[in-house]
Amino acid sequence: KKGTDSPIEESQEYIDEDEQGRLVRYKYTPAPNDEEIYSLRLATPPLPYEDLSPLSVLNRWEFYMLWFSFFLNQQAIGFINTMYKAFGQTFIDDDRFLSLVGAVASAFNCGGRVLWGALLDSTSYKLSMIVASGLLSALYFSLIATATVGRALFAVWVWGIFLAFSGTFALLPTATTQAFGSAWAGSNYGLVFTNTLVSSLVTSLVIQATNGWLWHHIFFLFAAFPLLSELQQGQDVALELEWWHIPFA
Repeated sequence: KKGTDSPIEESQEYIDEDEQGRLVRYKYTPAPNDEEIYSLRLATPPLPYEDLSPLSVLNRWEFYMLWFSFFLNQQAIGFINTMYKAFGQTFIDDDRFLSLVGAVASAFNCGGRVLWGALLDSTSYKLSMIVASGLLSALYFSLIATATVGRALFAVWVWGIFLAFSGTFALLPTATTQAFGSAWAGSNYGLVFTNTLVSSLVTSLVIQATNGWLWHHIFFLFAAFPLLSELQQGQDVALELEWWHIPFA
């Protein structure tokens, strides 16, 4: 950001991160040659954005960014919840062990949300979601190796996947409140959560379409979903970097 003594005319506001990853509101206007941006810091963090109603949220680009991030991660989440046991049965002839893996995985899902919440409190939504999505993708890419090593590594990898995807459910409610305010936080997160209506159907269709594929091909496909979510967080249109108001009416 470049400061200036020139008067700021026809200025607009946007939200950006400061050096500590906290949200700050700025005011800016393009220079006459449109090559530079004059910006003025308006307030010190933490700075909540305006409270937006559910109808107003639908006019915000940030909503669709959050919705799509959830949708992408939900593909990997839906698959592992339904298919981890089927994969395990290809080299583990012990249903009791596989059931135990699933039971312990639920504990990792629960406890992981506390850990992701702590990471969010000490860093930012963007960094936390990049780590969560990246870890989920990496574990999927390498899941096929557990069939060679054995049941112990399989259990650890499944637990790691449940730990990784729990971040999605811990981070997105907070991100929704940060983006749209707290007055309608529950309703707004409910709108973000509507992605599950589509994602569950897509996951089911993808599983059916990949019937007969080799397991490592399936894992690579589902690893691509959280990888796309991770890459999306790296774009400058992430909620903490650019705040664009896009009317659809």
